[in-house]
Amino acid sequence: MPISPADASVLQNEADRAARQVCRRLRLAPHDREDVRQDLLADVLARLRFYDARRGSLGAFAGTVMKRRAARLAHRIQRDRARLAPMSLDAPVPGGDGLTFADTISESDGHAATVGQPFDSFAMVDRRLDCECALGLLDGADLALCQQLVDQTPTEIARAGVTARAKIYRQLASIRLTLTAIGFAA
Repeated sequence: MPISPADASVLQNEADRAARQVCRRLRLAPHDREDVRQDLLADVLARLRFYDARRGSLGAFAGTVMKRRAARLAHRIQRDRARLAPMSLDAPVPGGDGLTFADTISESDGHAATVGQPFDSFAMVDRRLDCECALGLLDGADLALCQQLVDQTPTEIARAGVTARAKIYRQLASIRLTLTAIGFAA
């Protein structure tokens, strides 16, 4: 069925209205409106061969088709949002007595745990045991340095005046060598 300029104008107006409603209801970004509009127009144009002028106006037909397509789009977008479940790591955990979501994830799980990817708890236990064994082989000065490095950089430790920065880096090289010798990747 050929489309006259008047019919094209009706279809575009209906698509604009429906796209505005979808974007407002789903709180989509303004730049998404044109994509939604094109999707709605493509759906109407694909179904235009089923239009019967005896049953109603083109605007009513387009409005009905776009309303149904918009509902399917909205459902898909909401399903995708629910699947992704965007959440801040600083968001409080319900019933967590002040815990945040980040507090519930161990450092070894990392980002993979936040997006639902599996992690190997046995490998995590093995890694922790290896770490404890390796730390048991270090002397007191090396352990003290490791403790300080949790919160500070070598430069900050040297600025505190306890020891020279070059000595800290030599000590770190020695620690790495010890850990590598026992098979623990430092």
